[in-house]
Amino acid sequence: MEKEISVQGWKRKWEKLEREFIDEEQERNPVALREMRLEYLIERFAELTADIRLAQLRLKDPKASKEEKLVGWYLSNIPAKEKEINKIISKIMLILKYSEIVNENSLTEEMIEEARNYPIENLIEVDRSGFAFCPFHNDRQHPNLYTRRGIFKCYACGWRGNIIKFVMDREHLSFTEAVKYLYHRS
Repeated sequence: MEKEISVQGWKRKWEKLEREFIDEEQERNPVALREMRLEYLIERFAELTADIRLAQLRLKDPKASKEEKLVGWYLSNIPAKEKEINKIISKIMLILKYSEIVNENSLTEEMIEEARNYPIENLIEVDRSGFAFCPFHNDRQHPNLYTRRGIFKCYACGWRGNIIKFVMDREHLSFTEAVKYLYHRS
């Protein structure tokens, strides 16, 4: 039991270090990190697609018995691989959509990063504990909007997001307009 706890502890420590590395790399060169992620997703997509095609060919093999075909189908786990392929496609589309937004609307990585780092205190009043009154509902008795660490959450109405989403929702702006709004205020 003691060994399991230490393995889990090491796993948590490794995941924390991995997140810190990705965050540091994202700050240094977000475009390169996005391209590396996209390359990995495309390679994984190709691997899964090849595995599925191979399993389908095995199913069509006239020399294989029905039992061999069923065992091959079960061992190849095609439904799980198809599900993973769909997730990969969604991630690729999200990365490409984000890249198009940046390129089409004359936004630069610097502008987006500057907007992300814009302090919420410059837009609304925040108390010392990091709470503010949420502008998305009418409760003015208790501050419910938690604003620490760049991610905001209202414990009354459930709204959550970052500074860019905050401006988008409050000012009714698009992503590009919100980034430009925050960038020009900084």
